[in-house]
Amino acid sequence: MIASALLLSALVACDSPTGPDPELRVVDLTLEAVGDAGRLQARLDGAEVEPTWESLDATIVSVTAAGQATAVAPGTATVRARLGDRTAEGTVTVLPPVDVRLSELAVVTDPSGNRGMRMRIRNLGGRGYYRLEFWRIGADGRHERFLHYASDAEAPVGLDIIHANYLSDETADWVLAYSREPLSQEPVRTSCVRLDGQPTCPPDPPQEPGPQEPAAVDSVFVSPGAAVLQIGQAIQYTARVFAGGVEVMDRPVAWSTPSPNVISLTPGGVALALASGYGEVHATAGGVTGAVGLTVMTPEPEPEPVGNVVILTGWPIRLWVGQTRPLHAVVLNSQGLPLEGRTVTWAVANPTIARVDTAGVIAGVGHGTTVVSATSGGKTGYASARSFARPVDRAGFVFAGTLSDTSTSQIATSVDTTWVDEHGVEHPAYITFGAGHLGLDWSGATSSYEQRLTLTTYITENYMVKKVAETEYVDTGTVAVLYDLFTGDHIYELRSTVTPGLVYLGRYSLPGELAVTQPIGGIAAQKYYFDLE
Repeated sequence: MIASALLLSALVACDSPTGPDPELRVVDLTLEAVGDAGRLQARLDGAEVEPTWESLDATIVSVTAAGQATAVAPGTATVRARLGDRTAEGTVTVLPPVDVRLSELAVVTDPSGNRGMRMRIRNLGGRGYYRLEFWRIGADGRHERFLHYASDAEAPVGLDIIHANYLSDETADWVLAYSREPLSQEPVRTSCVRLDGQPTCPPDPPQEPGPQEPAAVDSVFVSPGAAVLQIGQAIQYTARVFAGGVEVMDRPVAWSTPSPNVISLTPGGVALALASGYGEVHATAGGVTGAVGLTVMTPEPEPEPVGNVVILTGWPIRLWVGQTRPLHAVVLNSQGLPLEGRTVTWAVANPTIARVDTAGVIAGVGHGTTVVSATSGGKTGYASARSFARPVDRAGFVFAGTLSDTSTSQIATSVDTTWVDEHGVEHPAYITFGAGHLGLDWSGATSSYEQRLTLTTYITENYMVKKVAETEYVDTGTVAVLYDLFTGDHIYELRSTVTPGLVYLGRYSLPGELAVTQPIGGIAAQKYYFDLE
């Protein structure tokens, strides 16, 4: 029974852990200065874990739950890590600021009787590097460095330096530089002491002026100003650089653009339009940039070529001197189809006969014929234009016969001048005579011809002739006498047609005057004059 109990106890012991629980440990952290930050670390059984963190002194260091520690003030603070039911604490140290100061400066005499200077430099922070230099006035009157000490490792907390054998005037300048990193730059002289206790050294002798630093750039102006280009076009830009209020020519200029998808820019300032949009051109000199805008547009498509230009107004164009008429032209492509929206340029060959304005309105200037042209897209259409002087006084033709209230007459001759109506149509000229009856006798005609007489009545308004009535008479006999009453202020046209096609024309108006001319064929010939006014 006892053996069984021992055996059971041994079996239970074999199933239980044989060692202690692993310990949670926190790695201490040092932060160099206020504001520095670092990540806290914790280990469990040698492996890094991620517990939940807290600071037990937030005035020294603040800690996030994820373990980010930030230095708040110099000092030491405890931080706590919690992982499950395990906790551990560690230390975060925030170092004080570096404080290097001269704690002692005295004139001393060494055992050999050499006078010198003793300086005690205290490094309160105990970190970083120092450099100590001594300068003197050389034989040429200029300062020269003759002693130089620099640390190649972090400086100790306390440092004593003794220097002797200064110049006969017992003066020296010294420079103390300190940094948390190794020093490489030349320090600047900061203090001057004398072995006789005077606080300052004599000033440096006047030095010849060295080369002056160039004045800082004030502004950069780019020209031309805002521009508009079409894709594929280029433009040259120039930059004017001003420094100290004066334009300078020796400053290098760098060209750039923040819009490389819209424009490209060469090192010489030539911009090439790549795609439609807005871009900028920048010129930089001495850290100062000038800019201008550049708009790129897609070029308009090339217009369809013009094949021909046709002037639509009659052929030829006829008008009185002083009269105006609108002309019209159509612009056609190579297939003869109209092209809309094309500009037409009008011109006239002889401006002493006619003139035409930009809208295509032609005006008669003098008697004669000229050529009108309409041009569009490199093609030109032409038309003849004839300008007529208004009928002059005493123009007419010979009328054979007698004229009285009951007289009869026979048309025996044709007209000897012409006139043009408001439509540009040419007509025979007028003859005029007093009011009365006009008789026409075809007794000399053979009966084998049909004779037609057309009487047309016109009036004049504003120098234009308008038809108001027309009557036709037909005669197939040997004798035909027509009596009609003619009144003043009218124009009468008598058209006699003898089949097959012989036409006699005469045009008459009232009032008028009578002139007797040389008889024709034994019949008294009479000439009748007219005046359109």
